Amino acid sequence: AETECESYLENALQIKDTDGEPLVDALQTMASLRLSQKSKQLEAVSYILRAYDKMKVGSEALAALVGLGEGTSEDEMAAEKEEEATELKEVDAANNLPEFEFRCQTAKLLLECAALLKEESPSSPSAHSQEDQCLSAAISVLGSLLAQNDEVVEIWFLTGCAFASKR
Repeated sequence: AETECESYLENALQIKDTDGEPLVDALQTMASLRLSQKSKQLEAVSYILRAYDKMKVGSEALAALVGLGEGTSEDEMAAEKEEEATELKEVDAANNLPEFEFRCQTAKLLLECAALLKEESPSSPSAHSQEDQCLSAAISVLGSLLAQNDEVVEIWFLTGCAFASKR
């Protein structure tokens, strides 16, 4: 069954989206499969980061609304609080994000990949860099989820886990 599943996923990865990359669903599913395969777990990192790249602009735009944007400093946040409302940048990208549950699963996989990298290669500089990429991506995705619905306790919990994992 595992071989058959992998074969179908390889076929799904051949289907290209409008940007010439595989569909985000196929990338995320392959990441999940790789994490379940003990000998191929590290391959999951590249798949989930590619899936995140396809939703990066929209996620970062929404995350910025709740103060979790990449590079949001305390000074910028204080200045934004003085304004009446924060404007959503990249509206089209935000509107074209995958569904809430899909992004929640993406964040979980990013956190799992970060933990795997920390465990598998604690002293490797490249693994440390990829771990940071996974954590930053997870925070961005979680921020987009909080911007959409800030009443889901699981998202708050995962956001806390992501920040606790940052070095």
